[in-house]
Formats: sequence, structure tokens, C-alpha cells
Amino acid sequence: MTTRTPSRRKTDEALAPAPRKRASRARTASAGTADEAALPATGAAIATAAGTGVRARKTALSGIAANQAAAGATTAAASDGDGADTGAGAAPARRRAAGIDQRIYEAVLNAVMTHRLPPGTKLTEASFCELYKVSRTIVRKALLRLAHDHIVELRPNRGAVIASPTPREKRDVFHARRIVEAAVVPLAIRNASRGQIAKLRQMVKDERAALDRGDRGRWIRLGAEFHLALAEVAGNQVLTHFLSELSSRCSLIIALYDSPTSVPCAHDEHEHLIDAIANGEVERATAMMEEHLQAIEDRLLPERRGEAIDLAQILGES
Repeated sequence: MTTRTPSRRKTDEALAPAPRKRASRARTASAGTADEAALPATGAAIATAAGTGVRARKTALSGIAANQAAAGATTAAASDGDGADTGAGAAPARRRAAGIDQRIYEAVLNAVMTHRLPPGTKLTEASFCELYKVSRTIVRKALLRLAHDHIVELRPNRGAVIASPTPREKRDVFHARRIVEAAVVPLAIRNASRGQIAKLRQMVKDERAALDRGDRGRWIRLGAEFHLALAEVAGNQVLTHFLSELSSRCSLIIALYDSPTSVPCAHDEHEHLIDAIANGEVERATAMMEEHLQAIEDRLLPERRGEAIDLAQILGES
């Protein structure tokens, strides 16, 4: 039996399914799927239908309403590879499979966003199958979606790894993000209600509270959530979708290039930005956003740091 180190147990908890009571039921030949444990819920995530173009869902941090059409397409296509789905139990089995696919996606995305899965971490299908008691078919669907959103790289004959952005990609992603968020600010000023401004201020208070508690993971997550919430206030779903993808990729970049003492997103800068938005100062607020994002990029190291982690070791497998 493999003895887990404290670091392995900590990362295991980041990805492991949350325990819950499960009702016993007989396994049937028509369903072909096991009773799956619930994974940690992190909200919804971006989803796309392969080969049919981009269709956004609510991401782990964005709050966009789920794209029911995309969900339905995923559900119809999903099938546990253990056997054929026939008879009355086929539809529920496919729905369960689609739900597990979504939850695996969210678990990995959340771990990346909070820097618990660093770039270069190997993601083996066997590890996920064993941990979540699902077939390789389900795991592959989740990995394909993560690859489409640039969170995972699929390498021929080598499997999947958490993506490792290059210095060029770092520059390009931050450049694109400055363009998108500079477009968000004027729209947010035009559309923001008092209630939405109050919500943004509460988010900044939550950031400060997380920092005071030393909860870096929650602090990082809330910082990214603030930017997505501001995009929602702007009311342009296309910009919000672009920012959702860029935010995930920025988290990877920060995980790879930040220094141990860096501040990914300073809440005091967020607070000053809200003041400018509430006062209707378009030029000042836009300039503040651009300077804020430039400051985040400037705090990053010029070269990569950190070492890759084998997921099998994280999960305590021999």
C-alpha cells in the first residue's frame, strides 16, 4: 500500500470527489455504468460542441447561464464505454455520463485556477478512471474539452498534460486581455446598476477577507471572479466568453511565471476601479484597467519556474 505524503494528500483533496450518501441500485446490462461519486462543484464551465463552433457555457467563475443546447448535444453523445446503452435505462445512463464529464472538467479547471495543478502536470486516463469510477470514454470527453479551452495539451503517444504557456503566449494573452477588458469598462459604466456596483464592492471585501485569512487559493479565485463579474455587468456575452477563456489561460501563466511573493490581483486596485466606474469616469476607468493588467504582467518572472507533477503521484497511485 502506497503511503501518501502530506503534499499528495492535499492535492488529492483538490480533485477527489466530495463524499455523499449513495442509494444502492442493481447494475444492469443496459445501463453499463457504475454509481458515480459527486465531484467537487465549482460552478459551471465553458463547453463546446466538437466541430460545430464555439458555444459558451457558464464557466467556473463567470456566472453565464448554461447553454442548454450544448448540454443536450453533449448528453446525447455521451456513453459509458463499458457496454451498449439500450432499453429504458439508456437515457438516464447518458445523462449521468454527461454530468460526470462536466464535473471532471470543472474539477481540473478549478484546480488550475487556484494553482493546485501546475503547468506540466501529467493527467493519465487511468488515474481518473480509478478515482472517479468511470470509463475512459467519459475521461476523454472531459480532456478534449479542456484541450479545446487551452487548459490541457494532448500529446501523441504521451497523453494529456496541463498546458505550459510559452513566453510568447504570455505576452499575447495579456495583450488580448487588455483589449477585451478595455472594451468591457465603458459598457459596464453605461449599464451598471446600484445593486451591481454594491455586489462588486462586496466581492472586493471578500478578496480582502481571504487575504487576511491567508487563504491564497480563494483570494486568487475571487480576483479572477471580479473581472468576470464586471464583464457580466457590461452585458456583452461574447466579450464575457472571450474573457472567461483568457482568464483561465492567465491563471496558467501566473502559475508558471509568478514569483512566490507576487500579488496576482490587488484588491485595492479593484476598489479604485469600482469608484471610477461608479462615478462614470470612462477614460480614467479604462486607463486604470489597462494599467492594472499591465501591472499583473509586469510582476511575472521573465522565465518559467516550477516543476511538473505526476498526477499518479498526486493521487497516491503506485
